[in-house]
Amino acid sequence: MRKRKDGRIGKHKNGKLRAWFRSVQARCAAIILFGGLLICAMFWTAIAPERYDLEVGSISRQTISASRDVVDEVTTEERRKAAAAAVEPTYHL
Repeated sequence: MRKRKDGRIGKHKNGKLRAWFRSVQARCAAIILFGGLLICAMFWTAIAPERYDLEVGSISRQTISASRDVVDEVTTEERRKAAAAAVEPTYHL
């Protein structure tokens, strides 16, 4: 038993809270919370794109590949038309 601030002897107001923190439920809650945070941290590091410290005009020491493919449809169509126009007609007899 501890002595309270008002001079009486007895349990603190937060005695139930302390008892709960020592319980099995508190341990389970702590394990679930810690496990969830650990899984989130692992996903975050796996999903986050790699960052490079580059400046304009600098040469990269490693090959950097795009994370997704983007097709420039306007330029592609122009080049298709130019390639089709450059081909000589073929005649089959």
